[in-house]
Formats: sequence, structure tokens, C-alpha cells
Amino acid sequence: MNQKLFAIFCLLNLTLLQPTVARPERCSTLYHSECGTSQKEMEVEEDKVICNTVYDTKCEESNVGYSKKEKCSKWPREECTVTRVTVTKTIPDTRCQKIPTRICL
Repeated sequence: MNQKLFAIFCLLNLTLLQPTVARPERCSTLYHSECGTSQKEMEVEEDKVICNTVYDTKCEESNVGYSKKEKCSKWPREECTVTRVTVTKTIPDTRCQKIPTRICL
């Protein structure tokens, strides 16, 4: 066997037979966010407007010859009242949390 070839062969055998050296692990923690939305019910008080149509009447007397005649006219108007009522409302409730993932090399 050639000396150069023998030297390379021996060097390869030595590196293959050497025990592997334990390296310290390099670890890190990565985080990702997970979010979710749920509907939350709440009782709240709010103003409620209730309106009704009311007709006003106005009459006027007018003279027609020797007699009097009454002429009336009506017109609508809105009458409104405000009351407090309790109602249930739903509002979105979004929450997120960080999820850790450990990665080692």
C-alpha cells in the first residue's frame, strides 16, 4: 500500500473510532399567540322613546250671510315620552395568550 494512501486510511479510521464529544444543547423558547373570541352578555339600561300621534283641532267661526258657520281643521303631531328599560346586549370578548415552544439544537 502506498504510504500516502495508508496515512489517509489511518486518519479516517481514527476519526471514525473517536467517541463523539457531547456538546451542550443550545435551547431557546419561542412564543406564538393564540386568540379566541366569545360573546359576553351584559344587562344594561338604555333610554327607550315611545311616540304617539295626537291630532290637534282648531275651529274658527265664520259669517256666511246671516248665519255663522264653524270651520274646523285637524293636524297631527307626535307626543313622545322617554323611559328607562333594561336590555341584554352581547359584546365580543377577545382574549389572547402566548404559547411557549422550546426548541433545542
